[in-house]
Amino acid sequence: MDSTGSESTLFDEYYHIRNMTSLREIESEISNDRSFSAYALGHLEKELFEKSKFYLSESTNSRGIVMHSTGLGNTSITIGDSKAISAILSIYPGNRHSYLVTGAEEHLPILRKYYHVEKITYLQRMMVNPQHFSPQNGQVERLSGTHINALNNLYLPGGGPYFSQSKTVEQAVYFGIFNNGILVAAGGSHVVAPNQQIAVVGNIFTDFNFRGKGYATNITSAITQQLLDYGCTDVILSVDPENKPAVLAYKKLGFRFKSYVTEAKLKRKDSIGLRVNIRRQLAKRKGHTYLKSKSTFLVPLNNS
Repeated sequence: MDSTGSESTLFDEYYHIRNMTSLREIESEISNDRSFSAYALGHLEKELFEKSKFYLSESTNSRGIVMHSTGLGNTSITIGDSKAISAILSIYPGNRHSYLVTGAEEHLPILRKYYHVEKITYLQRMMVNPQHFSPQNGQVERLSGTHINALNNLYLPGGGPYFSQSKTVEQAVYFGIFNNGILVAAGGSHVVAPNQQIAVVGNIFTDFNFRGKGYATNITSAITQQLLDYGCTDVILSVDPENKPAVLAYKKLGFRFKSYVTEAKLKRKDSIGLRVNIRRQLAKRKGHTYLKSKSTFLVPLNNS
């Protein structure tokens, strides 16, 4: 093809890939399913957006988005058509180690082309809004950065998160339940995005010796109430669909099933990035040659 080929023809032969920098454009692209895109929407808040990249891949019949971020650790998100996603990952695979916080099961074969994919988790997203929320009152306590050691002592035996900085707890919404001065149950917010009016609840955990008392339900209720009071119209959580008691408890609070998601640990196969750099330079050159653009890269459909 010569440089006079029309852009419509190019859409039939190449994925057009670019880094989206407009908040409104990104929001428009990912808001169709707010439960699935909850983490991505959360990264449109200023502090996280500055540490995130959103890539769009589009052709005549395919469209996909990949987010790579360092805002909440190294995380990635895949949305849309697998082949369009593959085109992005071929030139923008992200960090050497990352955690897929949102993807679809059908994305896994594509992800395995570029990463060693480990610890795959299949979850369902549930969502509640102010109209359907049914609070469950209980004796819970708002946690602060001073409780960081108590949280770590609770979470670590169960393989939960580890907090190295108290500000992580301070900037989130955490509640807990104490027994004789010891934290035996806790949970908090992963993402709070007031501008998008959405928040994600997570890290709900109860000490094995105190389960069956409704602590997780009470904590989830308190977190959700606080997030709704902050002005969030949608509160999201992820749960193992096989965990029937948890699903039932969340339904009792008004949460309803919205979508399935897949999470996994990712480790790049091309850790040095030599092949990635070559592919990126070729895609950049094609974009400049055919589109006279420095920001849109072209990846052939049959190479994705």
